Amino acid sequence: PYTPPVQPIAPKTAPAAVTENVGKGVLGAFLFAIGGLIVQIVLININIIAALAGIVTYLLAITGYQKFSGIGSGDSKKAMWICIPISLLMIALGTFMGYGIYAGRIWDIPASEALRVIQADQELMDSVMADFGKTVAFWGASVVFSLIRSRKK
Repeated sequence: PYTPPVQPIAPKTAPAAVTENVGKGVLGAFLFAIGGLIVQIVLININIIAALAGIVTYLLAITGYQKFSGIGSGDSKKAMWICIPISLLMIALGTFMGYGIYAGRIWDIPASEALRVIQADQELMDSVMADFGKTVAFWGASVVFSLIRSRKK
């Protein structure tokens, strides 16, 4: 009778461990979050509610961290905790830069001078801070959703 040759079964190997490069991840988060800052400035200057830029900024920061750190599209708690302050900083910068540019264009003065006028006028400053608060609320919702999603995995 015929006996087929026995072929050895290759042992299963564990997938290679992904090394997370935090330094590059932070750089990527900053660079991508600048995209969110730009979105916010544009939305403010075309007179559209810029609160959605909070979500965009956080998602871009996370994406930048993932791409640059080498973790790909996987979740990393470290990425979330690093991207929270980075994206919040970009939202604050975007709010003030956006309103400075917007007011400067309307008043026909440089944006830096417009920011000084806004800071000196309590009513204008309250308005800018109210919009900043709305943006932070949307940003916070995206952060909470991201944290909840990472706990389920």
